[in-house]
Amino acid sequence: MVELYLNTATVQSASLEEQVAIARGAGYDGVELFADDLESWVAARGGTQRLAELLAKHELRTRRVLPPRRLFAWHAMVPREFRGRRADFEHLFALARGVGATAVILPVASGEGSVADARENFATACDWAQDAGLGLAYEPVGHTGKTSRVREAWAVVREAGRPNGGLFLDVFHFYRAGCGSEDLEGIPAERVLGVHLCDAIPLPRDELVGFRHRTIPGDGVAGFAAVLDLFWRAGYRDYFAVEILNPDLWTGDLPALAARAAQACRAAFASLRSDQAPGAG
Repeated sequence: MVELYLNTATVQSASLEEQVAIARGAGYDGVELFADDLESWVAARGGTQRLAELLAKHELRTRRVLPPRRLFAWHAMVPREFRGRRADFEHLFALARGVGATAVILPVASGEGSVADARENFATACDWAQDAGLGLAYEPVGHTGKTSRVREAWAVVREAGRPNGGLFLDVFHFYRAGCGSEDLEGIPAERVLGVHLCDAIPLPRDELVGFRHRTIPGDGVAGFAAVLDLFWRAGYRDYFAVEILNPDLWTGDLPALAARAAQACRAAFASLRSDQAPGAG
């Protein structure tokens, strides 16, 4: 069975303890956490050990962590400034290791800065992550216009030349950037460190933004099933997480939201043939 994780931003109006319980109740295999929440937990409780114990109690895992908001501009910093943030990244990596994660996701959260600086900063961060025994995933963001297409993002990762560096894909961003099967050509499956599952609400494509206009997989216009099929055929099967960023949904029934999303994803996985591999018919 394919493992399915819940990105806690999907239910972000709940407390971290509630998010863990929601994930367990909806049948997820684990949670994808934000470092801001980890830092709040550590400040209140003194360490990540109790959170690791809570996850174990609910039989959940954490394999991926996202950075705190203060590091979201990582890709826009000039390299000299970026190197001065090493302590912040080492702190992030320690938090990730403390909850059992094996990789950290770095989204390209805006169109600011040059691609050359993003590439150099990514390579530097990969070196720091390697020292911590972690992978690092470059996540293109569809509405920013900066390496938004997957093939552009892969060029950054490839040219950075770090073995622990990879890509993180997202159904919403893939659709928003106008990507297709050609964007996946030549990307080894082992260099894709995960996939975010979601859909897009019915708006003109150029009006969609990733932090507001997502919905439950299969309920939108992004062609969720078709995009998932593309990823599956390309061999990207290691890690999937539901990520639905939509403030309009955070005031409703969060357990029901998480459960509906999990059910939609499980149904989509069930429709994919296990023999569908790169080059298969």
